Amino acid sequence: MATLLEIEANTECPTVIFDSDSSEIASQYIQDNPQTGNTEEMWTDAVDKGAYPSRGFNITMSLQTSLPEGVTVHDLRAEIVAETDPIQDGTDMKLAICAANGHEMMALILNAPEQGPFLYEDEFALVPTDIEYFDQQTILVSPAEKSTVRLEVLLDDAYPAGTYEFNLILDYEVDGRKQSVTLASDNGPFRIATSECPTARSVDPIAEGDYPLEYQVTVNPC
Repeated sequence: MATLLEIEANTECPTVIFDSDSSEIASQYIQDNPQTGNTEEMWTDAVDKGAYPSRGFNITMSLQTSLPEGVTVHDLRAEIVAETDPIQDGTDMKLAICAANGHEMMALILNAPEQGPFLYEDEFALVPTDIEYFDQQTILVSPAEKSTVRLEVLLDDAYPAGTYEFNLILDYEVDGRKQSVTLASDNGPFRIATSECPTARSVDPIAEGDYPLEYQVTVNPC
């Protein structure tokens, strides 16, 4: 019923973290990317090379049913399968200048006491509310049709966070029967992480001059 279509960088502040075991990969990646470029391609390439998404990322999925009845999705939640400490001695890399861009149709805050997913505040979709998406809406999947769902997974700085692996669970109802389906990436559970001092390196675009911007590498003894 649920098919993963795409995993994309957070549009507000696309950032990845290479852990300490990936220091050589991170060094080569920085060498190969001395300037900002296509953020989506860089983000995908970094994640494919083993970096963790940081701050947040977007998931697009397709929902469809082969049943003669319509299917109603009434919840979407994260099932955390592994949780460890924030990454130490890693490399944080911001792939673009952070900006207040709009977000997706709903936000799932992975490390919050209540994950949501939550609606965004206004038409510009800049701030998640405390209103849960499925308290206001449902997603109907009609027979022989597809529905597309876009979700942003976030780690909120207001709560402790670490390194996570998780699956997404869709709870739905068909003909009065409640069921669930699990969505994971092709490589297993989704991943996301934060870092803490001592972080070996920070890599940031220098916010001066014309695009593409050069990256500045900073060693961070904490």
